[in-house]
Amino acid sequence: MQIQKTLGDAHLPFVGEVARPAERGMLTAYSEAVSPQATDLKKAPIIALHGVGDFSPGDVIEEIARDPSFSRNDDFRRETVFARNYRYTALMEGRPGDGKATQTRMLEVNWSEVRRAMPNVAGLLRNFVSVLFALNRIAVYGANRSQALSAPVSTGVFSLWMVEGLMVWASLIPALSTLLWQLQQSQRFAAGLLVAGVAVYAAYAVRRLSSPMALGGLLFAGFTAWAGWLTCFHERGHISFAALAANLHVWLTMAATGSVLLTALEIILRPAPKHARDQVRWLHRLSRIACLWLPLVLIVLLQPLSVSGLMLPMDEQMRKNWGYAFSAELPFDPEDVQRAVSWIALALTGTLLLGALLFKLVQRHGRNMAVWLGWGLGLVLLLAARTFEGAAFQACDLCRRGLHLDWMLAAGMLLIGGGIVTWLLFSRSDLAQDPNGRRWYPAGSFARFWASLLLMVMPLVLTTALGWLIWQVFHHRTMHNVGPVRSDTAQIFMESTKYALLLAPLATKPFAAFLDALGDVFFFLVRQRNLNSRLDTMPRLWKALQHVHTDVNGSHYIVFAHSQGTVIAAAMFSRMARVLLRSKIRLTLVTVGCPVTTLFRNFLGVRLGVEFAEFCQLQPERFRWFNLCRPADYIGGAVELEGVVNRDLLTEGDHVGYWSDRELLRWLKALSEGRES
Repeated sequence: MQIQKTLGDAHLPFVGEVARPAERGMLTAYSEAVSPQATDLKKAPIIALHGVGDFSPGDVIEEIARDPSFSRNDDFRRETVFARNYRYTALMEGRPGDGKATQTRMLEVNWSEVRRAMPNVAGLLRNFVSVLFALNRIAVYGANRSQALSAPVSTGVFSLWMVEGLMVWASLIPALSTLLWQLQQSQRFAAGLLVAGVAVYAAYAVRRLSSPMALGGLLFAGFTAWAGWLTCFHERGHISFAALAANLHVWLTMAATGSVLLTALEIILRPAPKHARDQVRWLHRLSRIACLWLPLVLIVLLQPLSVSGLMLPMDEQMRKNWGYAFSAELPFDPEDVQRAVSWIALALTGTLLLGALLFKLVQRHGRNMAVWLGWGLGLVLLLAARTFEGAAFQACDLCRRGLHLDWMLAAGMLLIGGGIVTWLLFSRSDLAQDPNGRRWYPAGSFARFWASLLLMVMPLVLTTALGWLIWQVFHHRTMHNVGPVRSDTAQIFMESTKYALLLAPLATKPFAAFLDALGDVFFFLVRQRNLNSRLDTMPRLWKALQHVHTDVNGSHYIVFAHSQGTVIAAAMFSRMARVLLRSKIRLTLVTVGCPVTTLFRNFLGVRLGVEFAEFCQLQPERFRWFNLCRPADYIGGAVELEGVVNRDLLTEGDHVGYWSDRELLRWLKALSEGRES
């Protein structure tokens, strides 16, 4: 079997999915009886495929091998092996010269070097822009292999050009005005040419990823050169350019936001394809809309940071002069924009933080304690907000500046509402119980429910914010016949950085891991060839299977995959299902933290692993798929496909730490040795 076959276009037709609840009860370590499926006594080699994380070669094998439940009484050594252009780390059993045959016990497939989602200092901007590209294209052209909403939307191309071609560059115009303002008049033209050169280079760098952004970069370069000439050769050019920059930035941003909302409206109203009407859910539409609004929100929230950073060298008087010039010809008060941005930032960060808090409470203390803590803290905040409404608080200027009562009120209401949702979601009697009688609440289901809530809230907030700004422009100012606005926009930009800083929790380890996992999802689903990771990741797994394959008929092989690795394995084996069927091997897929159903199918309408699961159902003596998941796993869950055996893994932890789970590794070793079926 050649790698070329792996990349062939042929694939099997999709079959229907049937929901299968997970088998309740703790995963047993192993069975002493030899499985009837074990045709030989040779231990089955295990191919380990990691998911989220910046893994170095051998990290997974090292973590597994040092656990005594897997490596006790065995003599292992680690080797680096190559298959064509791919490097693998192998765990070999036995040593040369000891009279015993050596065997590949485990082979690790590392694909960290092809991942585009994990940020690093040098490539942070590149990764951010790449994720933005992937999100926009999934929203406009649909996700790869989505049977629900894969058709392109007619207004999507317009939104793509508005966001990537105009809004991204328009967000840099205020920073450009700030830079030119504080330079000497004779230096401005040279500075404009220098920035134009940087824009041309950026356009050249992204030309294969985004034609709209490349063309927008060329337009921005020409605009920057003209701005340098205007501010250099005209006495008051920097003042007139500041007013022009304000209007261009505001109107282009509002136009891009309007185009995104128009595309979102089309996604909501368009009928589902006839062949997949029963598969299209509201959650699929909301997820596709989220791929539109997430880049928009990130640009809006992070844009003040660039302006504020360039204003730091200014003295107070220069900063005020620029701020008044910038807002001189705006049709509304810049504070209105700041207020709209605050709604967006608070809705996003508030929902994320509250969901994370309740998830941790349920995971650590169970449902009842989480509900009581949520209700108690919510009532305290509501009572505090009510108490502080008094005259003494209103008379204290420092109090009003440092404590926002509307924030306290909103947080209190969210905590009480979240407690009610937590109670209703977990008011079920079929909870898993371990032999000690401990009840394991499905905290992971709660996290996914909260993500659905976020998908519903954000489009409403964005629509409200844009509608309110339009009302301010066309109604409020016209009715009151107000002239040009004179506000210190510099101060407003400096204050707006606090809303961008609200995203700081996203840099913490749990949020970073979650966003990194989403980045893997986007790069796997995007259709554009030079953005997707499928052609870089799937062949690595197939070549690993070929490397450990022998000519012995009925040889058994195990693929042990986690998180995004389970997606790669399910997609690869489904694509090569016909080749596997013609071979004589026995293949067992063990997935942990698998998002095939919980994320890919339920949120994005993408159906993966269907063909391989069908073979597992038709030929269970040759093909098997065991899916194990912890109740607190916020990404993985049961794989709802006929032929997949779902089992609860009732151990501590959530989505990470499967590689060192002693109960799981003990069972995996027994499975490899033919003592567990």
